[in-house]
Parts: sequence; structure tokens; C-alpha cells
Amino acid sequence: MEGGESLVFPKRSNFQNASSTISSSSGGDTTMVETIHAFESETSYSWLLSLCTFLSYTVVVNTFFYKAPQVYAIIHSGSSLGVSLTSVTLEWIAYSIMLTYHYAMEYPLETYLEIILMVLQDCLLTVVILTNRDMISINVIPYTFIYVLGFIAIALKWLPDTLLFLAVGVTTPILCWSKVDQLVEILWTEDPGCLSALSWFIAVYDTGVRILTTTVITKDMPMFINLTASEILNIAVFGSILYFNNKKSQRALKPVELTQ
Repeated sequence: MEGGESLVFPKRSNFQNASSTISSSSGGDTTMVETIHAFESETSYSWLLSLCTFLSYTVVVNTFFYKAPQVYAIIHSGSSLGVSLTSVTLEWIAYSIMLTYHYAMEYPLETYLEIILMVLQDCLLTVVILTNRDMISINVIPYTFIYVLGFIAIALKWLPDTLLFLAVGVTTPILCWSKVDQLVEILWTEDPGCLSALSWFIAVYDTGVRILTTTVITKDMPMFINLTASEILNIAVFGSILYFNNKKSQRALKPVELTQ
């Protein structure tokens, strides 16, 4: 609106009265009624957009603490047992592609702001795991160079659109591989180790919100498929952590039978 004008929306009852009056007159002319219905539909959509914006900001707030519980658990315990380095690294790469893709496609910042934080925290978590396992060496320099070059190439659209869509399509199997690898490790050992249930709960919530915002705002089918597949596996990992932690607690509370 120009000049700082604001819209004052009439009550719904006024529209209903107006529509009934118009329908009974003007020889059944429905042009005005259709206009009213279109306006009501647009108003409903604006409310949905407002909801998506609000939820997007809750995602951003959550993402500030996304990997913090996991990083704290490793530093506090001095062990990264149960955390799959492959899973974390693949997730870092996938979210980096998603971040640069959103930026290259000039999507609204609120639809991907939290991915920036996720990339930074995945990077931090990877460094913490490598440090904990004494795996940091000069050998990581070539991989870091390749990562930075790919990041810049996608963000600045050095690649044609076909390759950009292919890149974001590749994130789906990468994210799935990442989460499946973590899930398999939990199921194989039947012990989530120091995996943080809170971090995975945040992942479940954030991805669910992003499915909604993608459906309503960007309507990007490759990203929708990506997020849906990711959400299913997030729920599986989160549920597995809760299940095996509960099972471990029950074993700890079970009285020990003394043998004579």
C-alpha cells in the first residue's frame, strides 16, 4: 500500500448479508458475489501466510539450539560414542547444498534462514567429533577446498539451472543416507550412546514446519520431496533414541538377582 495506508477488513457477516441481497436482486447477477468470495479466499490465504511466517521464526529460534545439546553431550562426556561421523558429515553437505540453492533461487530469507544456522552447527559438530577422535590432520584441507568451491559455485549460479535442480535433487538421497546411517547404528548397537533426543526432536519440528512453508509459499516440489523423506527418517531416529534409552533405563532399574 502506498502512503502507509492500511486495510480494514469488513466482518464476514457483512459479506454474507451483501451476497444475499445481491443474489436476490439484479436478476441473479453473481459477479459481486464471486468477487466477495475471491476476497475472502485471499484473506484466508494471507492468514495462512502469517502463520507460516510465525512458525518460520519459531524454527529459527529452535535452530539456535539445534546441535547445542549434542555438542554439549560430547564435550561433557568426553566421548562421541553413538554419533555417526558419516551421518553428521553427509547432513552438513546436504544442508549446504540446500542453503546455496535457496540463495541462488532468490527465495524469501524466512524460508531458509535456519539452514544457515544448521550448516554452521553441523560444521561445529563435525569438528568436535574429529577432535574427540583425534582425526584432524592436513588431509582435511583438500576436502575443505572442494566444499568451499562447490558452495560458491551453487550460490553464485555458476552452474546452469539444470545442474542446480540436479544438485538439490541429490540432497534427498544424501540426507536419507545420513539419517539411515545413524538409524542403522542405533539399531545395530541397540544403544544411542550420547545421542541427544532433544536435538532430534528439534529436527522433527523444524522439518515439519518447512514442509508447510514449502507447500504454501515456494511450492517447490523437489524441496517438498526432500523434506518429506527427511521428516520420516527424523521421526524414526528420534523414536529409536527414546525407545532404547527407555529400555536401558528399565534394565538399570531392574533389581539384580543374587546367586547363592
